[in-house]
Amino acid sequence: MRIQAWSLVLISIFSFGRGSAGDLFTAPPPDGRLSLDEAMRLALAHNEAIRRAQLAQEAAELQLGVVRADFSPLVNVSASAREAGTRSRDVFSIAGQTFGSGRIVEDTEYDQQLAPVLSKRWTSGLSTSLSGSVGYNSDSDVPSVVEWRADYPLSGKERARIRERVDNARLLAEQQANAAVVSQEDIRLAVISAYYAVIQASEQAGIVIDFLRQSRSILDYNESMLSGGFVASLQVDESRIEVQRRQADLLTTEDQVAARREALNVLVGLPVDASYVLVEDLRLTENTKSLEQWIAETLAANLNLSNLDKSLAMQLNSLEVTRRLDNADVQLGASARRTEDGDETLMLELTLFWPLYDGGVKRMLTESAYKDIQSNRLARWNLERQLVAAVRDDYRRLSSEWSRAAILQQSVALAERNIDIARENYEAGRLPYRNFVDIQLDLANARDSLIASQVSYKVALARLSSRVHPSPWQTER
Repeated sequence: MRIQAWSLVLISIFSFGRGSAGDLFTAPPPDGRLSLDEAMRLALAHNEAIRRAQLAQEAAELQLGVVRADFSPLVNVSASAREAGTRSRDVFSIAGQTFGSGRIVEDTEYDQQLAPVLSKRWTSGLSTSLSGSVGYNSDSDVPSVVEWRADYPLSGKERARIRERVDNARLLAEQQANAAVVSQEDIRLAVISAYYAVIQASEQAGIVIDFLRQSRSILDYNESMLSGGFVASLQVDESRIEVQRRQADLLTTEDQVAARREALNVLVGLPVDASYVLVEDLRLTENTKSLEQWIAETLAANLNLSNLDKSLAMQLNSLEVTRRLDNADVQLGASARRTEDGDETLMLELTLFWPLYDGGVKRMLTESAYKDIQSNRLARWNLERQLVAAVRDDYRRLSSEWSRAAILQQSVALAERNIDIARENYEAGRLPYRNFVDIQLDLANARDSLIASQVSYKVALARLSSRVHPSPWQTER
């Protein structure tokens, strides 16, 4: 985790001033081309949601370190020094008679003390300490002292508190680590969706450009035939309207390409106005996993389910403490003390604290904890059902889009052949202009549907992979 943090800092420093915003966080723009792998790599390094998830994970790990440090050997040292000065008159009274010289007498007292302590706690509840003290007093002899002490809880109440504190800190750190992985997978899926959305818009713009080129060609043909009286002026106007319609469509699709590219830039961490060429194509690779395999892998590896399990474990730890609130605290203590003068003290003590009546607080807190646990179990049950339903839905989409794309590829090939035949028949006067435009629309719609089907397939496959943590996407790539 420290390596990741330092890598992020170094990347940020290296890219300072290279983004359009000139900040420490914006990624440098790509050199003309942007692959899907590179887009995901940039997003994992620069996306703010991932960075915040990593910071939360690091904070949880530090908190876990704080908890664990409490059960490490600890050394404390205390030191004090004091100087006191007094002034008094040398006068005293006996039976109403005053005696003494009456002079001012000054007295100064100085003392100091140094006390180091070595202590250690165990998660079993046992705690020990070894301490010593070295003192000095200007008016008296202060002996040095060495003392050892041990305390152990005989009841399970304190051990339950320790277990709750240590285990819950560990579970929270594991949850944050899982959340960081989930955040990466969510962003990876978002990048894949946004990347192919740009490709889809670009392909749609290409379809409109081809349609516009065909319409202009027909307009040029009609205008050339108008002077010879072979076509009517109405037919020229219709073809001109068709060209203008395609020009308007092109403006819309170009705006869509720009908007989707900017959305991808924001997601990846690039300058918003960064421009590049996307290099991925829309060829499909057939899914080889069965529905049962996808469901089994998702339920076994999904970290959102795992985090609910960890929340349940934390609640059960807290419940153990709540159930023992009215139990007696019984603690056995032992100590040994020796001074440099040879004085020795051995002591055993048994401490009992028993809350006999709490006004029903323990009962109400226990019932409330049981309800929270039941709510968590319901949430896990519901999430599992939602995951299964989502996997089944994406798997159906995957299967249908695979078949649909195969059909649409044939439709595109047939429409491309028909457009050449239709043009020949139109120029020979055997096909009305409106019918020719309909055939042009058939080709454009078939190409658009094929692109939409291919993008839908790729996004559905990415969604299936994103629910398995970590995602198999990297291995597949």
